[in-house]
Amino acid sequence: MDGNEKTGPDRKKRDWVDATSRLLIPILIFVAGAVLTYQKDRGDQASKDFQLESEVLKQVTSKDLDEQNIGLIRLRILQQRKSKIASEIQQVVDDQNRIKSLSSKNAHDILVQDIAADTKQNQTAPTAQSNKQAPKVYIQIANENQRADANQLADKLKSANFTVENLDLVQEPTQNNYVRYFSTDGKPYADKALQMIKDMGFKIEEQDFTRTQDKSTSPSLSLEIWFGQRQKPL
Repeated sequence: MDGNEKTGPDRKKRDWVDATSRLLIPILIFVAGAVLTYQKDRGDQASKDFQLESEVLKQVTSKDLDEQNIGLIRLRILQQRKSKIASEIQQVVDDQNRIKSLSSKNAHDILVQDIAADTKQNQTAPTAQSNKQAPKVYIQIANENQRADANQLADKLKSANFTVENLDLVQEPTQNNYVRYFSTDGKPYADKALQMIKDMGFKIEEQDFTRTQDKSTSPSLSLEIWFGQRQKPL
């Protein structure tokens, strides 16, 4: 009797497991099938949507008026469905209509005007900048014997787009030759002038006047070139 009592519950437990397994297997098969069907339907729908959108785009941009009208009707349907591509297709249609509103001659004239305007802007911008950035150079000489060399230097500076003022015979000259600049923006121009003067055979040094009170009386890009008393004619 004891053996039968132990066997009975075990058997019932196995029967319950078997019955549950037989019930779960169809459910799992159904769920797996439903998932696969859903994914397949989504893929098929995406493919259909892409095909539809491609056809609508082709129709609304067609040269045939009837074909365009059909495409516009289908585009309205896409818009009612709140299709993402509908707004992009509508933009294509708007651009095409805007182009058609211009005759070929008008479109050509507008294009030529745009090109001419861009060309003019590109040509005038560097010129304006060059005029704005052209530094003034003041050449100070210690005596008349230096005037010929100073004039030669002035010509070279002018050919390099410097603006050179009239020579100034100063009452209190320096002893040596100097190039003076009065702003950090003027430093590159001072360097350029310095090299040009050295190339002529002068011994000359550069002086920074950006932190002196003298700079307030001189334009920011101005340079001063001083011929010292020790400088003999070349």
